[in-house]
Amino acid sequence: MPELNIAEISESLPESLKEEWYRLVSETIENNKKLLVCLLGTFSVGKSSLINMLINKDILPRALNETTTLPTFVEYCPKLEMRLTDSSGNIQHTDIETFQKAIVSKGEPGSFAALGIPESWLEEIFLVDLPGTGSTEKAKADFTKAQIKTADVIIYMIFPRGLSQDDLHLLKYIQGLGKKIIILAAQWDRVEQAGENKEQIPDLQEWEKTIHEYTGIQTSIIPSSKTGIGREKILEILSDLGRKHQEIRINRFHAMAVPLLNRAIEIFEQEKRFLNSEISEKAQSLRTEIKEKHELLLKLRKEMHSQESAARQNMKDEIEELKADITEKLKHKLEEFKTELLENPGKHEWEFFITGSNQYADQLTGEAALQFRQVYKKFGEPPVIDEEFKPLHFQFPRPRSFDSDNILYESQLKYLGDQIDSLVHEVAQGRQNLPDTIDKTKQKELTAQIQALHRDIQQIENTTVPVIQQETARSNMGRFIGRIIGEAADIGLMFIAPEMIGTKIASYVGKSSKILKIPVSASKTAEIVSKGVKALQVTHQGMLYARNKIEKTPTEHVIEKTQILEKLCLGYWGERIGGFLDPKSKTVWTPDPEFLHQKNNALIEYQVQLHNVQREFVETQREIDEKEMTQFQINSREKQLERLKNEKQELERKISIQKQEDQKKAEKQFHDSIKRMADQAVSSFIYTFDKKTYHMLNLLNETFKNYWQEEIKKAMDEHEAQLYSLEKSLKMVPDERRKKYENIAIKLNALKNQISAVKN
Repeated sequence: MPELNIAEISESLPESLKEEWYRLVSETIENNKKLLVCLLGTFSVGKSSLINMLINKDILPRALNETTTLPTFVEYCPKLEMRLTDSSGNIQHTDIETFQKAIVSKGEPGSFAALGIPESWLEEIFLVDLPGTGSTEKAKADFTKAQIKTADVIIYMIFPRGLSQDDLHLLKYIQGLGKKIIILAAQWDRVEQAGENKEQIPDLQEWEKTIHEYTGIQTSIIPSSKTGIGREKILEILSDLGRKHQEIRINRFHAMAVPLLNRAIEIFEQEKRFLNSEISEKAQSLRTEIKEKHELLLKLRKEMHSQESAARQNMKDEIEELKADITEKLKHKLEEFKTELLENPGKHEWEFFITGSNQYADQLTGEAALQFRQVYKKFGEPPVIDEEFKPLHFQFPRPRSFDSDNILYESQLKYLGDQIDSLVHEVAQGRQNLPDTIDKTKQKELTAQIQALHRDIQQIENTTVPVIQQETARSNMGRFIGRIIGEAADIGLMFIAPEMIGTKIASYVGKSSKILKIPVSASKTAEIVSKGVKALQVTHQGMLYARNKIEKTPTEHVIEKTQILEKLCLGYWGERIGGFLDPKSKTVWTPDPEFLHQKNNALIEYQVQLHNVQREFVETQREIDEKEMTQFQINSREKQLERLKNEKQELERKISIQKQEDQKKAEKQFHDSIKRMADQAVSSFIYTFDKKTYHMLNLLNETFKNYWQEEIKKAMDEHEAQLYSLEKSLKMVPDERRKKYENIAIKLNALKNQISAVKN
């Protein structure tokens, strides 16, 4: 059994494969560095949450809209340490806030983050958190592919909903690279919660069987979650990797070396056949064959270009048509929600409108992703090669496959990325408009002016305000109205019982009744009483001056009695009561505390006395009214009561009508407001749906374009390069061809021996 000879293999390989061989050897059997363990999975599967759970620290961002965009290396360090490395290799030590922002921001190609943690299980490995698989950004996709190729161990995370075709394709590809694979069922806490709710939970054994049948991987799937499910099992496996360091890299070398050596043997076999053909006088037919293949390849290029243009346009048209149909469906449903809201507007109904619209829009977005995927699958399959191109033995590369979740997450990521880029641009523009320098001199001048203004204001506030006297004129309107009402009441009483009034007046006047000659006839009583009272008032005012100097005369005694008589008049009391309602004249002075105290006490005493008199008067008047009320007054009161009731009813009716109108107006305003808000919400939902589906369409178009214009072109270029190499070999002189033939035969034999050694 031959032994593996790295030097002999290196010497025997074709030049086109030597670089790849040297890289494989340096990364595997000659590599004594720590094992590189890569976390892999689709967007938002929970890779960052898994690392946070393993290190028992909430450091890496794990929100749905904060998907990791910057590759992050987690390694052992005696103390917690966070570093950012840019594309030029410059290292920046940073704090946790800056570190988290950098991880979710759009960094330069080649930049990465590093997190040092004092965890013993990290001593023999590097843990790498890669951006989600399926990125449409070429730099991220290329970096992820490169890390997959250089990784020693892959931790592959699967959503709890199950395996997708993308998962199986990628696992099969990783298996072909000879990587050790650890498969985790992510977010298993949700599965357990569903089980508690009597829902069906996934069967991990069925998953393991499917993976083994499709990829050949024989492994057990480990449930995991950010809450700590599977932590001990995962840490046990990671800690054990260090002891299997050499075994893991040798397995990886064997897995990748065998296909590389087989490619080398295939190249040598083909060259040997062409070199041998010249010797057997078949060179001319081979030249013709190569020429025909060149022509076929050129024709195939043109054919593929034509097919690509037509297929891409057809795919775009079908997706646009589907998008229009789904958009109309969304508009119709949103209008239904809006109509229900406007029929019964309210806070609860508004919340239902927003929630229902959001859920339905998300549902249709998922439906759009599913239908778009079907269209892409129809047009994205490798083209069928016609019979005339069979001699080329050309095989198209497999196009990238999508599931609906990939389309949803990647288009959403692109949508959020555009929003972030727009905001970053706005912030940058705002910063550019800021002045470069600030004029400190101007700032000092303004400060001095502000201080001077403060001093002036303080001086004004401290200035003593001079006191002035103001007196408001007193209005006698209350006395006037009270007098009129009282005299009218006096006249009314005279018509009702003139004899009684006369008797009362005579009893008070006494002897002076002869002088005044007061009649008791109903026709003259009112006039005489009025004139008599006024005459007595004039006489009373004239006597005031000599009151203290002249002895009272008999006339004075009469006047005193008539004053008592005046107090029996309701006009007198009406004037007095009306006077209480007149505003008193006010004099504004700088208050003297002692005087003000005395004044207030006097006013209080006066008001108490006034209140008592008024209460006594009201009670007396009520008693009189009850005793002397006539049928006329009763009828008058009843009519007044009826009139007031009618006025009240009319006013209540007007108020009710006004309330109804106000309520209708308020309801209309509220209805119009809700309608405007609903219209804005509907427009927003449709705009967001349009943006998301636009990014879906753009994603599929870009992927389709990349497949046809890059991957197929690259495969054709490689095929054409082989034809040119064969053509060049045919042009060699016989001796050179013979020597090369012999050399290739030697190398071919050596490689066949070495491949047996590699397999064993």
